[in-house]
Amino acid sequence: MADKSRTTRLSQQPLSLGLPVLLMQGWRELGRASRRFAKQSPDNSEALHDLRVAIRRLRSLYRAFAPSFPATPPRVKALHRYFKETGTARDHEVALEWIHQQELPLPWLARQWQQQLPKDRLALAHLPDALQTLIQQVPDSLPEDLAGITLGEFTAAQMEKKLQCFRRDLKRLCRDWDETQSHRLRISGKRLRYLLEPFVRQHRPCARAVAELKHLQDLLGDNHDLGLLRSRLKALRRQQTDRLQRQQLKSARLLLKQHQQGLRAAFAEHFCQQGRKTLLQTLTAARLSLLPPPRPL
Repeated sequence: MADKSRTTRLSQQPLSLGLPVLLMQGWRELGRASRRFAKQSPDNSEALHDLRVAIRRLRSLYRAFAPSFPATPPRVKALHRYFKETGTARDHEVALEWIHQQELPLPWLARQWQQQLPKDRLALAHLPDALQTLIQQVPDSLPEDLAGITLGEFTAAQMEKKLQCFRRDLKRLCRDWDETQSHRLRISGKRLRYLLEPFVRQHRPCARAVAELKHLQDLLGDNHDLGLLRSRLKALRRQQTDRLQRQQLKSARLLLKQHQQGLRAAFAEHFCQQGRKTLLQTLTAARLSLLPPPRPL
């Protein structure tokens, strides 16, 4: 006879069984990302990015399923602390990537930040060992049962709450662009995506929703990165005394602004008007796919 534990979809497992599986997967991925980061080459920016993504996914899981924990697990606070430590190095990596990608006339600034990167990464040399210690700690305590609810039902309920915020944020941004609102929508979409990602292999609606959310995040994330870089260049221009470098910083900011305008136009074309309705229908279909099939009468 077939093993039911192997054939049952993850979403149909009881929360008390399915959630530990998700958390175990998250911790294993963090372990792999941590080992890749420890072995990274000096010119590899993807290792730090992957490590941050692994930490963020785990934090999102704990945040989404917080009602099922007796108390906030101590490891969550440590994850938050380690994530913040990686911010400076990642900011330099992203800024350098944009300088090269947009061919900004800032060779002197690129050299400065390139020289700073090894120091930033050296400051994170303790992270792999610290994360491995964290991973090996006693697993988080979970309730044995939560009214017999399945992992899919619990996820769908959490998703419904987050969809309310997402709908509101999307409507506001489509009506009137605002950088704060853009960042808020990006975070709302990211939390929905992390809820759905564990189910993409077994639920096609979830896979479609994750793909759309990733597209949305890419557009809003690039716009956010460029906005931060423009602010940094503006501050540098105020401090700069060299006339040529002041002009280069001004030209670079103008190029970044033009690229931001293109990103906003692409967002409006794909996710506003009919696109907004289509996206929300896709997300609703993904949520419904996580619910158990109706019982026959």
